[in-house]
Amino acid sequence: MAEGGFVQDQTSDNVLGSQSLDILMLECPICLEQFRHPKSLPCLHSFCQECIASYIVNESSGKMASASSFSCPVCRRDTEPLNQSEDKQRWAEQFPTDNLAAEMIKLLQNTRTLIMCKPCEKKGDMNIPAKFWCEQTKSCFCESCKVGFHDLFHDDCEPENITERNKSATIRRKMSATGCGKHQEKLEYYCEDHQILGCHKCIIVDHRKCEAVTSADDFRDRIQTTKIDDLLGELRKCVNSMEILIKDVEGQLQFITEDQITALKSLTDLCTKVNERFDVF
Repeated sequence: MAEGGFVQDQTSDNVLGSQSLDILMLECPICLEQFRHPKSLPCLHSFCQECIASYIVNESSGKMASASSFSCPVCRRDTEPLNQSEDKQRWAEQFPTDNLAAEMIKLLQNTRTLIMCKPCEKKGDMNIPAKFWCEQTKSCFCESCKVGFHDLFHDDCEPENITERNKSATIRRKMSATGCGKHQEKLEYYCEDHQILGCHKCIIVDHRKCEAVTSADDFRDRIQTTKIDDLLGELRKCVNSMEILIKDVEGQLQFITEDQITALKSLTDLCTKVNERFDVF
């Protein structure tokens, strides 16, 4: 197939290398396949909704019917649903959609179709893959049309290269994880009771009875400040430990020096006595 295009059906080392990270990020740890309706737990591990739902039911089968939590399949962190009174088969639905993974999957699916050069299509040639995207004109160009058409009239802008080797970077730049999976609103609040982000609608509907709800920005700043304070505390402990160790070493050196002086004095006295004995004979 001709060079260019947003996605080409190639299996070269470069293509496989550029896709490896995306494939890994989009793989469910339970079924080891691409996410289907990905759900994110408070510990930030994501799973297919169907997979985590089955896991919750299976794990709770050996526990008491009143069990109100389950452990994450990856990190084993104890996790509680928003509404514990709901049937355990529906607990997975309560967790937020992993918008990062969902957006990546959507973009990857959209890029599996080869994008063609617009000027070439207008000229009747429908099989020339595009290699550049111009944000200003909202059009795709092959290399020839970029030079012969775009650059003649739009020399003040530089089209984006959309070949396969740049696909992963393009996806990461365009994807966004700020949207709420339920209401498609910006994630602006954090519920500390459930350790989960939510939009203003989530807070009103699901967290109105929670005691510790703050803005995401305030919680982020507090976390950063707490981490710095914890680090400073650890450094102070290290400094104190080093000072104690230095004092202990200094004390031991002083004792060694004193013992050395005493030993030398004893040897001197012994030599003197030995010499005195020889003098007698």
